[in-house]
Amino acid sequence: MRSKPSFFQVQLEGESVSIPIKYTRRRGSIGVKSWHDVAQNSNVVCLYLPDSMSVSRVKRELKAFEPQIKKLLQRLQNRDSATSKSNAHANACHFPNITKTQTFRWLDVLWEIRFSSKVKRPVWDESLKILFVPEKMRHQPKSMVKVFVDHAAAFFEANLPKLAQKVGVHYRAIEVKTYKTRWGSCRHDQRIQFNWKLMQAPLSVVEYVMVHELCHIIEMNHSQNYWQLVARHDPKFQESKRYLKVYGQQMMSCI
Repeated sequence: MRSKPSFFQVQLEGESVSIPIKYTRRRGSIGVKSWHDVAQNSNVVCLYLPDSMSVSRVKRELKAFEPQIKKLLQRLQNRDSATSKSNAHANACHFPNITKTQTFRWLDVLWEIRFSSKVKRPVWDESLKILFVPEKMRHQPKSMVKVFVDHAAAFFEANLPKLAQKVGVHYRAIEVKTYKTRWGSCRHDQRIQFNWKLMQAPLSVVEYVMVHELCHIIEMNHSQNYWQLVARHDPKFQESKRYLKVYGQQMMSCI
């Protein structure tokens, strides 16, 4: 006598996923439940079938149900990916009263803050991805913010001229500040301002904001002509807008 399967094998993105099956007194067809296992920090999916169902019908039901299972697994996988990245931003750069080693994101790369009595000024080690900070600054959040403002300013000073030449505009000056609700602005006198917290995002997103503000020198509005200008110099700008919509709040609240 053939036994009923205890697992259902599903192929998802080239990998085999085993879904456990439990047989119960339920009536009808297949039931499915999913939950998050806190101890294992992973999603669990389980199928429930009537114990009275024959082996042949179990196989038919599972085959028919496979597309729905794949959609569920893909949805859970996408949610985990988004949550992981969101948490990475949410846990980055809370500076007040730092007492332990801490990480932060810079151009979407994970860096470590390491306090040391051997350095007299902040040192950005690009090879190790470590920011060495004088020990005396451990409990000085305002001084820590200045470290990030200065480093962001150096980045914009080095990179904005190239994009300005591409767009075909001239700006008067660059200013880097701490904003609560905006990533950048273009003043009527052609001074361009940026929020240093933008530097947590990927380079493509930072460049989008730079192009966004440079285009305002030509179009001081958000008209159709303006967005066409942005698209001409950054064809994938919609992806960057979506990124800021999803992760912007966490990035803004980093301090």
